[in-house]
Parts: sequence; C-alpha cells; structure tokens
Amino acid sequence: MSASAGDMMGDLPFGGGDGQPIRWPEGLRPSDGEVHFLWSFSFWGSIMEPATRWALRRGWGFCQRHGLLWLATSLAFLGWLGLHGPAIVYEDLMDRARLAFRGPKVLRPLRLRWALRDREPCLACRLGYGPHSPSRAPPRLLAQGRQMERVASFLAQTAPLWRRWICPRCAGRGTAVLCRRHLLLAITGGRADLDAQESYVRLLFRGVHRFSQSFRWERKGTDTVDDRACLVAAVGWCQGWDVLLSLGSHILPPQSGVDVDGAVP
Repeated sequence: MSASAGDMMGDLPFGGGDGQPIRWPEGLRPSDGEVHFLWSFSFWGSIMEPATRWALRRGWGFCQRHGLLWLATSLAFLGWLGLHGPAIVYEDLMDRARLAFRGPKVLRPLRLRWALRDREPCLACRLGYGPHSPSRAPPRLLAQGRQMERVASFLAQTAPLWRRWICPRCAGRGTAVLCRRHLLLAITGGRADLDAQESYVRLLFRGVHRFSQSFRWERKGTDTVDDRACLVAAVGWCQGWDVLLSLGSHILPPQSGVDVDGAVP
C-alpha cells in the first residue's frame, strides 16, 4: 500500500527552506477573481450541476491554466480532500476518451477526430476569469487560495511517475504518446500510433478511477502514487502540458526528472 495522504503533504523536498512561502512564477499567479471563482466552484460542489458537468465535458475540462489552478486552489482550501472533485471530473473525461477508441479500427481516425474535438471553450475563461480578474473576496481567502506549498508537494512527490507520460511534442521532442490536442493533429496528418495511444488513455483512466474511488470510506488508502500521478497526467493529456511544465520548472528539484526547459531526460 502507498504512503498516506498525510505523508504526501509533509515536508517539501524543495523551496521554502528558509521559511519563506513558495511564490507563483510570473504569469501563473492566480488573480483575485480566479481564486474566488475556484473557491466557490470547489466549495459548492459545482461539478455536480449537470450543466456544469456537460460544459466541462464539451471543453475537456478547464484550459491548461485553470486546470492547474483548480488543483492548486483545491489543495490550498480543502487539503487532500480537495482533490476529490478533480479526480471525479478527470475520471469522467478519461472514460469518455477511452470509449472513443471503441469500434472498427478502420473508422477510429474519423471517430476520434469527432469525439476528441473541443466543443466549448474553458468554462472559467468563458465566464471572464483570467490573470487580471478582480474580486471583492476577503484578503484572507485570497491569500489562502494562492498558497502553493501543497500543490508543489503533490507535483514533486508524483513527478518521477507523471514525467514518463509528458507529451513529447509539448516538451519539444519525440513522437511517443501524445496529449489530446497533439493526438488530433497527428491523426489529421496520418502519423498516429492509435494502438499505443489507446493503451495510454486506458492506463490513465484506470489510475484516475482508482484514485477517485479511494475517497470512498470503504476504499480509503487503496490508491498508489501511480494513481495520483495519473491525475496530473490526465490534466496534461486533456489540454496539453505547457503550463504544467512551466510550473514544474519553477518548483521541481533537478532529481525530479524534468529539466528547466520542460524536456524529459
């Protein structure tokens, strides 16, 4: 059995060693409006609203920026339990991706181009939230939402695993397993190994499913570090790895396996 959630949120293996808080890199720091929106989104269980869930399905989750900020603010406000909502959503999305590969292989390219396309923009972006969005939320709430020690710890502890699944085109090299947007481009160009892509999508679905199920009382403690890493990889697969790699280069130690340029060794 894997380390407990408490262990995962323990001492940070990087940054903050002088007692100073870890700071968001330039360009990724969440705005007041983004923090307030994501606090409300998580606190009120918005993913259980049918209209909201369908919006997330049509947009394949949030965009890269807001997908990462959702993980960060969920952990900042709710601790380990804050990951339950993202786990539910990305389990649903990876299940939909997995099912898109079903059927006759000769029809897979056409079916995948239809099923995996974006149908709607990011929900947060569509509502007008961005790097400069204002808010009248209390300063204490905004400060708590910007704390990134927990998301930094989560990413660092799982990095040796999720770094294996970084889309090589997002990282600027190779043509192995791809994120959704680069998979669509590869299918259009007739250069996609769809059997390998299907195996990868199924692997992510199984991992996120186990992680999501581990929040149930009778399944408590049954998830592994691999399963937690699958949640990070699912966020990267749905919208791309650029923003995750940008944050990773800011917070991850060299031994984590991702260099400062986001390339996979």
